[in-house]
Amino acid sequence: MFEKEIVIDGKGHLLGRLASYIVKQLQRRQRIVVLRTELIQQLGNMIP
Repeated sequence: MFEKEIVIDGKGHLLGRLASYIVKQLQRRQRIVVLRTELIQQLGNMIP
């Protein structure tokens, strides 16, 4: 079903780019684990 579990360190990654990568892997039915999510960078203004 899936090749192996993908473990991603969230530190320093941009939120949108990381999210798009994760979505692509999930569509391939891959198993994903993201660590240190509090250190993911968000650029731009957040819409309230």
